[in-house]
Amino acid sequence: FELAGKNGLFVYKITATSKVNPSRTSTATSSPFTVGTAVAVVTPGAPALPASARGVVNKHARPLVFFATGKLIGKPINTAVVGATLLVSSGQWTWAPTVTFSWLRCPTKKANAGCTPIPDATTPLYTPVADDIGSRSAPVFVIARVDATNDVGSSTADTLSFRVKAPRTPANTTPPAPSKPALPVTSKGQVAKPLLPWVTQASGKGVGKTIARASTGDLLLATMGQWTWGASVTFAWLHCPTAKADSVCTPIAGATEPSYVPGVSDVGTRSAPIFLVARATATNDTGSTTGNSLSLRISTRR
Repeated sequence: FELAGKNGLFVYKITATSKVNPSRTSTATSSPFTVGTAVAVVTPGAPALPASARGVVNKHARPLVFFATGKLIGKPINTAVVGATLLVSSGQWTWAPTVTFSWLRCPTKKANAGCTPIPDATTPLYTPVADDIGSRSAPVFVIARVDATNDVGSSTADTLSFRVKAPRTPANTTPPAPSKPALPVTSKGQVAKPLLPWVTQASGKGVGKTIARASTGDLLLATMGQWTWGASVTFAWLHCPTAKADSVCTPIAGATEPSYVPGVSDVGTRSAPIFLVARATATNDTGSTTGNSLSLRISTRR
C-alpha cells in the first residue's frame, strides 16, 4: 500500500505479491483525488483546564486575581487590602463554557468544606472588607471560584488563596464600572503571553502541551483565554500569511469549534507560508473583544 501526492493531488497505489511466486506482482492505482481541510470530529467534553498527560495543570491556566484599582492595577496579587477592588479572570477553559463567579472565605490556604461563600460576591469584581482580615488565632483566606458550564457538564476552579490586610492610607472604595471582556493587562498596557488563548496538542505524546508546530492529522484544542468581566466565548481558526494575526488573515471554512485537525491545505510552502491561528471572541452584556493565540506552522506528517 502506498500513498503518493504532488501539487495537492493524491493517489493510492496497491501492490499485490503472489505467495507462490513472489516475483509476480500486480499493481492497482486509484484516480487522482484532493484532500480538503480536515475539521476535528471529536466528542465535546465538559469544560476543563488544560493538563499534561500526567494531569498537571499549568498555573497560568487557572483563574487569576488582579488589582483593579490603584498603582498596581493589572498585576496579580499576593496580599489584598481592604477597600482596594480586585478582579478575577475567567481561567483558560477548553470547550467554550459560560462562566460564573463567587468569592469565598476559608480557614486555611486550601479551599475545602470549611469555606463559606461571601454574601452577594458573585461577579468578577470584589472589594475586600474588614471581615476578610481575620486574626492570628482565626485566620481568613479569600479565594475566588469560577464555575464553567457548557451543554456537556460543568467544572470548578479556584484561584490561589490570599490574605487581606488593613489599609495604611484611605482606601479607594469606588470600583470600576463593568466593562466588555478583556485580557488582563499591566499598568503599561501589556498582556502576558500565558493569558492569551492557547493552542494545545490533544492527541499523541505531546497531549496537553502548548505548541508552536504541529503535523497534519494532529488534534489541536484551543483554550478560551484569561478573560475578565465574565464572558461567553466563540472560536474561529484562521490562515495568516505572517506570524502575526492581522486583517489579511482569512477564516477557515467550517472551523468554528475549539478543536481542529490540520490538513494539507494548512501546510503552506516556503514562498507562500501559512500560519495557523486560533481566535477567541469573548462577549458579555457590555460588548465583545477578540484575542488571538500565538501562530503555529503545520508540516506534513511523515
